[in-house]
Parts: sequence; C-alpha cells; structure tokens
Amino acid sequence: MLEKISGIHSALDSIKSAGAGLAQARSQAEAMTAVGSSALPNAENPLYERLLNTLRVMQTQIEERVRPLAQESVEAEATRLRHQREQEQSALTECLTRIDQCIATCTDRINDYQKTYAELARLNQRLMVLGAEPEPMPESFTTEQFTATISARLGKIPLQAKF
Repeated sequence: MLEKISGIHSALDSIKSAGAGLAQARSQAEAMTAVGSSALPNAENPLYERLLNTLRVMQTQIEERVRPLAQESVEAEATRLRHQREQEQSALTECLTRIDQCIATCTDRINDYQKTYAELARLNQRLMVLGAEPEPMPESFTTEQFTATISARLGKIPLQAKF
C-alpha cells in the first residue's frame, strides 16, 4: 500500500515537473482558460493541490493503521524469540543436569573401584603372608586421574563442536 502511495507521489512529481516542461504549452493553455484551465497539472492548480492533500491524508491514515500492525508483528516476533530462547535454555539446563548425573555416577563407580582395589590389595597381602604367590593387581585409578580424564575430554569438545 505504501508502495502504491509512493508511486502516486512519483507520478504527481513527474506531472509537476512535466508542468514546467509545458511552459510552451502554457501559452496554448491560456487560450483554453475559458474551456477549463483546471485540466493542466501544476502546483498552482487547486484541483492538483486538493488531490495532493487527499493523497497525504490517505497516506497518514494508512500509516496510522499499518503502524499498530507492524508493532504487533514485532511484538509477536519478540515473544517467539523469547519462547525459543527459553526452550533452548531449558534444553541446555537439562543437558547439564544429565552431565552432572553422569559425573556423579562415575565418581561413585571410582569410589567403589578404589574400595574393591583396596580389598584386593589386603587379600593379596594375606596370601603373601600365608606363603602363596601374590596375584597380579589391576591398574589403580585415582580421583586425580579421573579429574584429569574429564578435563581432557571437556577440552576436546570445542574442537569437535560443529557450528
């Protein structure tokens, strides 16, 4: 709608500039004054001025009607973006919660492993006291090793991320 109004303004401006180009025709127009000088488009013509004023009023009315719609559209988009952000934030929070749960589970398993390892070490020591040959022990895993492993894996994530 605003494009049409701009087009009408352009047409009126071209008519206005054409009116200047019609300076030669003005002498002929003076002869036609008795017939109807209002037929020539120029800035002094009251019909032209009324048409231009009517066009301006129409443009103002259209802008008054379009502006609330544009504001509604902007508000709807802002609401949609807020909702999308909240969903993404919720998904990230849920992901972090699952990561925390996995880390807690790993920590519990490491603690169990350390207890079992300590028990095996005591049993192996008793076997040696009784004169038996000690059994080979599995690798010991400490909390510091666990922390280092987790840190190393977290350090690799930015390198693997695909944006």
